Amino acid sequence: MINGATKGYGHAMTVNYALAVLVATLSPADTTNRDNVESAAKCVQEDFGKLDILIGNAGYLSRFDRLLNIKGTYLMSRATIPVLLKSYLKTPINLSSEGAHGVIPGASAYMTTKLMICNLSEFLRIDYGSQDLLAYTVNVGDVSSSSTNRSWRKEWLAGRYVSWPWDTEELDVQKDEILEKDLLKVRFSV
Repeated sequence: MINGATKGYGHAMTVNYALAVLVATLSPADTTNRDNVESAAKCVQEDFGKLDILIGNAGYLSRFDRLLNIKGTYLMSRATIPVLLKSYLKTPINLSSEGAHGVIPGASAYMTTKLMICNLSEFLRIDYGSQDLLAYTVNVGDVSSSSTNRSWRKEWLAGRYVSWPWDTEELDVQKDEILEKDLLKVRFSV
């Protein structure tokens, strides 16, 4: 299920996944509406019986009181966890941005929601990891939507922050250091 699939990254991912013969279900346009989101999750359950991958992509900031960046991603995650847990892949992938790691005047609401998305992925991993759910946060960067279709499953990266230009083979080489030092996580240093 890909939310935010009507344009941009979400649309490109839907087209690419469909071409790869994977099932991509378009979520409701308003992912801030709990009833719409729960209805979409119910349809996936009834039509497919399981959900392999949820891509938390819907996001924009039209007003400070409508923080779709986190609300839509949270509601979609909450509603689809039961159907995700029925699949083998059990993988929510939430899209964030470098905005999660910086401070730019005038962008506090946007950047805060992107950091919240990183934390949501980690909480999903902690809360459901014992049931083999993996949760990733990916920074897709400012690139052409047609180049964002990468498929990989790396359990050891679950709950960590991954950015689009990083080579996954290079990450594999650094795996021991990343795990030993608990790197690629959003943390406050004191």
